[in-house]
Amino acid sequence: MSNNNSATANVLDKLSSSQYNMGFLVATLVNSENKSRFIREQENEYPKKIQKWASDISDETYFFEEVRRRSEALNEIFNKQERLAMALQSLQELETEFQYFKQYLNETGRGSLDHKVRRQLKPETFLQLWKECQNISDTGKTPSFFFKIKCRFIYGIAEWSFYQKDMAEIITLMQSLFYGTKRAELIREIEELEKALAGCNQKKMAEDFTELSMRYLKAMLNKRYGKNSVRRVFSEEDLWKNPADVQKEYPVILSTTFSARSSLCRDAEFDYLIMDEASQVDVATGALALSCAKNAVIVGDTKQLPNVVTEDNRVRLQSIFDSYNISSNYNFAEKSFLQSVCDVIPNVPKTLLREHYRCHPKIINFCNQKFYDGNLVIMSKDTGEANVISVIKTVVGDHERDRMNQRQIDVVKQELLPSIIYSHEEIGIIAPYNNQVKAIQKALSDTQIDIATVHKFQGREKDAIIITTVDDEVTDFSDDPYLLNVAITRAKKSLCLVVSGNEQPKDSNIGDLINYIE
Repeated sequence: MSNNNSATANVLDKLSSSQYNMGFLVATLVNSENKSRFIREQENEYPKKIQKWASDISDETYFFEEVRRRSEALNEIFNKQERLAMALQSLQELETEFQYFKQYLNETGRGSLDHKVRRQLKPETFLQLWKECQNISDTGKTPSFFFKIKCRFIYGIAEWSFYQKDMAEIITLMQSLFYGTKRAELIREIEELEKALAGCNQKKMAEDFTELSMRYLKAMLNKRYGKNSVRRVFSEEDLWKNPADVQKEYPVILSTTFSARSSLCRDAEFDYLIMDEASQVDVATGALALSCAKNAVIVGDTKQLPNVVTEDNRVRLQSIFDSYNISSNYNFAEKSFLQSVCDVIPNVPKTLLREHYRCHPKIINFCNQKFYDGNLVIMSKDTGEANVISVIKTVVGDHERDRMNQRQIDVVKQELLPSIIYSHEEIGIIAPYNNQVKAIQKALSDTQIDIATVHKFQGREKDAIIITTVDDEVTDFSDDPYLLNVAITRAKKSLCLVVSGNEQPKDSNIGDLINYIE
């Protein structure tokens, strides 16, 4: 279940596809209209394809051992792919940092600085030396005799003349040695991983593993449904009088979180409740949904937009919480259901879906570092595409009027859109305010461009995304980290930020994004 109908519709489409052919297991009971359609469109016989799903899996021990073996082989490949993606990302970041370092060397006249060490040292060693030298410099001291002895016998820096250099020059040398050895280390790791993965047909292995798993599932479905040809047809009354019979015949029930308790009778129980987009579900609705489940899987992202609470409801809810001294962990004026679950049950088992495939590395890396503490593994590839991320600043001035910025709209229409290589159907324009959205829609009424607020864009994606910030100087609303994270991650291949040319606060999220792009 989810907080909206489109998410549950996607599940039905997936299960009904030719890849699975399992739509006959699903009852869509989101609302009264869905229930009426389900009752009206029931088939009174089972799909004939079930008869073909019979499979000889008499030796289940051997079968599950084969599944385990293939699963381990696939996991090993996935682990190598993750390590490769992380190494490539690290190398890209290091190369960018190294370019700035070389620029610094040229500007300070140290471009020819070089030194050979006697031993092959790891980059972490030079990083440690860099820190120690920086500490010596910060305290205004000179390298101690002990430090020199350590560097001579442990690190192989034997020339005493080396320590006659200016400490800033020594630090610069340590930085140079760190960048050089770290780059070489990453390149070696990348080459080894690419060589190891070159001989693996991961796609074929994944397809075989899926086919093997589906073979078992379909064999079990054949045992359950394959002996019968006539299928029971339920009435609308059966949904609340005989829910167990409905569930036995249709083991997958699709519903929204709001209608979870009313999709069947109030006493109906589900073995598993899977709640998607739980960051947009409020605490009360989520708790009601949990009340009809023996087990629950809660899926969502605490870094994306929470459920919307009106100011009137916020005041009333706060009054209730204050009056009854309810723990703030349950306060759905402040927390989504997902965040509340994490706070109320801090030790609940959690799985982070680390692999990110949607966005170009240059796009997602900002969010990865800014909002996800670098925990995402970026699986998309950077093949050197031009203009992946860009920022356009309008002329300085007071252009925002009633949450609308005509100057930014003119820049989008006249300068930006003509330069974008993607079709209008693959372009999205996002603004934080409805007034800006309406004004852009009017200005671009003859196009097929998708224009909406961030809240309406959550869950969707486009090849190219334009973000217009509207405010002359960012506000708490337009600079909201959840709002910005969602807006940025809608872009798959190209992201353009349109901002005021006025100076933005240094500690703002949008200011950080501008600096990152530049």
